Amino acid sequence: MDLEKILALTKNFSVLIVEDELALRESFQFLLQNLFAEVDTAEDGQEALNKMDERDYDIVLTDLSMPRMSGLRLVDTIRMKSQSQIVVAISAHDDKEFSDALAPYNVKLLTKPLEMDELFETLVPLCEQLR
Repeated sequence: MDLEKILALTKNFSVLIVEDELALRESFQFLLQNLFAEVDTAEDGQEALNKMDERDYDIVLTDLSMPRMSGLRLVDTIRMKSQSQIVVAISAHDDKEFSDALAPYNVKLLTKPLEMDELFETLVPLCEQLR
């Protein structure tokens, strides 16, 4: 899919990136800020929930292994509030335990290192779903 088609699908939506590693958080933000209407970041699950209390996000992109509040706990808390919130989880571990834990939550799991194409192939259909 070319960049124009991707932009046409993504430009009206917001993303919250939840990642404890500063370099990765900034990389995701840099990559997505030209595609989405708004890209916000949080350092951990608790900060993400605080931001989600202040405003709605179309997509939450979260790491699973974080201090203070793990991505799994964040996903669980999000699902208690909203079954429809789109969540994409990212893990450095291609672990059956994580995928099994996420299965009931209807969350897409991506594995680090994450290729840009894989990220777009995940986000674009989700944006189509939001339209």
